[in-house]
Amino acid sequence: MNEHSQLTESQAVGARLPASDGLKWYAEWEVRKYNRPSAVVLSGQALPDAVIRGQGNLAMNGGVDVIWKRLITLKPSTGLAAVTSAFSTKAALAVGDSSAASTASQTDIQAASGATHRARRVMDSSFPSHTTGTSTTSRSASFQVTFTTAQANFAWKEWGLFNSTSTGASAFRMLNRKVASLGTKTSAATWQLNIKLTIS
Repeated sequence: MNEHSQLTESQAVGARLPASDGLKWYAEWEVRKYNRPSAVVLSGQALPDAVIRGQGNLAMNGGVDVIWKRLITLKPSTGLAAVTSAFSTKAALAVGDSSAASTASQTDIQAASGATHRARRVMDSSFPSHTTGTSTTSRSASFQVTFTTAQANFAWKEWGLFNSTSTGASAFRMLNRKVASLGTKTSAATWQLNIKLTIS
C-alpha cells in the first residue's frame, strides 16, 4: 500500500459506506547521520550531525502475506530461516544504491549484489518497538538499524524492511520498500535508519 492510499468497501464493491471503513498504511522514515564512531553513537552519547526525514513507501505482496499468515495460523514459525516468520527481533533493514521504481511484486531491494551496492542488518537492541494496548499508540511499530563506519558505504537510494537477515533464495520476505535519495555514506560516518509504520 502506498502512503495515504485508502481503499474503502464502497470503492471495491459499490456499497455505500462511510470513509471510516477505509484502511490506511502510513510510513514515516528518518536517517540520522553521525560523523562519529559507531560505539559513541550506540552509547547514546552523540547527537546527529544531520537528519533526513520523509514519508511514504510501498507494501510488498510477500510481506503482507506474512502479516496474514501470522493472523490466521496457530503458532506460526518464528525461526530465522522460515520464510513466513514474523517481523520480530529477527527483522532487518536493508539499504541499496538502486533507484528502480517500487512495484508490489518485488521480493528484494533492487541494488546489485555485493557490499558496495547493498547492506542488510538486524535490528538495534530494543527494536522493533511497539506499545501494546488499546490506545492510538498501539497502531504503530518502529524499526531501527545502525550502520557502522564499516557498513553500507555507498549512495543510499532505497531501503526495505525484511523479516530476516538471511539472503538465500526464498529465505526471507520484504514487507515494504522506499526509493529516496538519502545521500552517500562513507567510512567516516555512522548512520541510523528508523522506520515507523502505522495502520489507521
